[in-house]
Amino acid sequence: MVRKYAATNIRQKQIADAACKVIIKYGTEHVTVKRIAREVGISETAIYRHFKSKKDVMSLLVEQIEERLFVDLTRAVASGLTPLETLDNIMKSHLSSIEQRKGISFQVIAEIISLDDEKLNIKVYQIIDKCVDYSKNLLAE
Repeated sequence: MVRKYAATNIRQKQIADAACKVIIKYGTEHVTVKRIAREVGISETAIYRHFKSKKDVMSLLVEQIEERLFVDLTRAVASGLTPLETLDNIMKSHLSSIEQRKGISFQVIAEIISLDDEKLNIKVYQIIDKCVDYSKNLLAE
């Protein structure tokens, strides 16, 4: 299990990717720092060099989900299509993303909600609200 040291941004990505794999393999209720570390091939202690807690790992995953969602939204708006066509493209893009990622976004969100962390829950709800507002605005157009 010995790995060379990696830059923090690289290691954080590896840890986030491993957390996703653990969620897919074992389900959200079995995500532990120990399993994440094993998936990356590092010690549990090494995880704590890059994250304060499992909640911080989940927070990074939420940020990644948000980034992907809004990249899709921005790309769809920039296409110059009608609002209905834009909404159609957004839905197709989201469904394709869900299929490619095996629904990992939903599983990560379920894990975050199960952690019962107020800050993370607020962050998730804000992302959902932004997406809903965005869709409402397109429908209103």
